[in-house]
Amino acid sequence: MSRLLDMSRTGKLAPAVVVGGATFGIATAVQAGIPDANGVIHGCYKTQNGQLRVIDTGSCGPSETLLTWSQTGPTGARGPTGAKGATGAKGATGATERRVPPDRRVRQGQPVSESAAAAVATLRSRA
Repeated sequence: MSRLLDMSRTGKLAPAVVVGGATFGIATAVQAGIPDANGVIHGCYKTQNGQLRVIDTGSCGPSETLLTWSQTGPTGARGPTGAKGATGAKGATGATERRVPPDRRVRQGQPVSESAAAAVATLRSRA
């Protein structure tokens, strides 16, 4: 007993951390199997007092009834279509069309510039 009282703070903390880590590891391992690989949850129902305990796949005691249920359940029937929603707010006005004045329009066959003429010639030569 005197050795326990003489332990430093670190000496007392180390065993507590080990015990806590072991407890966490065991709890994690137990929860890993619930639900099982098929998504089924298993439980034991005690008929005397109504207690229910969730178990990993295993067996129940003699005074318990084994229960199983699905984690997701079957797909239900489609519900009725809902009422139409209210009309939303009017959006912002988009960009307007920019028209080219008649005196700036290019007539068919007339190049816009020398670079455009070169581009047209290149395209025609590839055709």
